[in-house]
Amino acid sequence: MKKINIILALLLTLSPITEANAQRKTTKKTTTKTAAKTVVKTQRGSQNETKTATSDVNVKMFESMVPSTAKLMFIDSMVVDKREFLRHIPLNKESGRIEYFNSFFNINKEVNTTVYVNEFNNRSYYAEGDSTQSSIYTIDKLGNKWSKPTRINEISDDFKHPDFPFLCSDGVTLFFGAKGPKSMGGYDIFMTRYNSDDVTWYEPENYGLPYNSTANDYLLALDDFDKLGWLVTDRRQEEGKVCIYTFEFTTPRRSFENDDLSKKELNSYARILKIADTWQFGNREDALKRLEDLKKRNATTSKHTDNINFVINDNVTYQSVSEFKKQASREKYAQLVALQNTHSKNISKLESLREQFASGKTNESTSSSIITLEKQIEHEEIMIKELTKSIRYNENVEK
Repeated sequence: MKKINIILALLLTLSPITEANAQRKTTKKTTTKTAAKTVVKTQRGSQNETKTATSDVNVKMFESMVPSTAKLMFIDSMVVDKREFLRHIPLNKESGRIEYFNSFFNINKEVNTTVYVNEFNNRSYYAEGDSTQSSIYTIDKLGNKWSKPTRINEISDDFKHPDFPFLCSDGVTLFFGAKGPKSMGGYDIFMTRYNSDDVTWYEPENYGLPYNSTANDYLLALDDFDKLGWLVTDRRQEEGKVCIYTFEFTTPRRSFENDDLSKKELNSYARILKIADTWQFGNREDALKRLEDLKKRNATTSKHTDNINFVINDNVTYQSVSEFKKQASREKYAQLVALQNTHSKNISKLESLREQFASGKTNESTSSSIITLEKQIEHEEIMIKELTKSIRYNENVEK
């Protein structure tokens, strides 16, 4: 009996100790779980704060650019798949061409970048790199081979993943899309110009509104001959889609500085919320006709590209581009056709300016424009003769 009483006493003594230990373990687990939840919440909060801070910077940059929004007439827009947007841009042949990277370099890579080739088919601009960074390069055609690429160093690594280059017909103005601290969100359109005196490019500048937004704005292409432009952007679009805005561009750049607009109205133009509201800024019917004429010319050119009538000598006249024996001759013929088209357009411009001058419907710059065009046309005629002679010489000389 005494032994039983001793055992019971021991059990009663140990019971509180066991319960205390169990409570400590439970408390420890609860504390650990609570601490883990607190850490997760803190991390999520930190991430949200970072996103909010970035968003705030983008919004502030956008708002700072609103007062200098360019006044444009957007004549049309269409939503297409991002992977095939190029075929929906009917760029004038005299403005060069834009190809996909894979097509130009004849390779098979998982890239959706583009290459710009000038109207003479002897210079191109493109982006290349990896998942961390890329750069814009230029190459020149020497004979029938492309040169080694030269990086445009002025487009520094501050511009993240620069791509979609486009060179204007003046040969010095280059547009491209890029991310980075100078972008207000995703890709923005940037512009740089070539300084022939120093053989360098000027520091790229954000091209502003309404070309850019807090979404991705990829490509800006301008047709100087038809005064039309195309902006490719994914603003307000679902994943994998882009909107191509067709607009009429004017030089010099116009603004809303002298317009009595409310903040809401100006923001609407800056964001391109309703293109119909911009039709008051130009003659939309005339612009649509130019666009339709451009598409018809491109269709005719594509259909009859191979039908030519080029005299080689007294006994031989080529009727097809495929008849050229040398690749250099084919390339020079392409340059000749582009130059002839430019020459024809400039003659039409000159005739129009002369008519304005004769009727008295002119200003101070008309006389200067006439003189400049006359000199340009004279230079083009010399170039046309030289190219024609060079092609004939190449085809007549046996090698």
